[in-house]
Amino acid sequence: MLALTRWMTLAGVAGVTLSLALQILLPVTGPHLGLRSFLLLLLLTPLVAGLPGLVAARPYTHAWISMAALFYFTIGVWNAAGSASRPWGIAEIIASLLLFIGAVLFTRLKARSLRDSAQ
Repeated sequence: MLALTRWMTLAGVAGVTLSLALQILLPVTGPHLGLRSFLLLLLLTPLVAGLPGLVAARPYTHAWISMAALFYFTIGVWNAAGSASRPWGIAEIIASLLLFIGAVLFTRLKARSLRDSAQ
């Protein structure tokens, strides 16, 4: 079960990254590609910063990234409310929920296994 929650978290990170990247960089027909690239970099900074800890299966990083998932959920709801980016917003909502649920469950299960092994 611990491995499943870890993979859920990593799949959520990949889904949020992909949905944000496609949503921001896909409309190539417009000015300000450099500004959109900077916005993408700014939005993905928390995920990239937490990626080494997620790959190393550290519970503290999973707990921290679960709070960041709520930020991405909010962005997804905002984008889903707009008519032009509704599919990307829905994809981001699904990916951020997967990220949140996987990270919270991993943190709880890992804490339980560490507590049981200490006794």
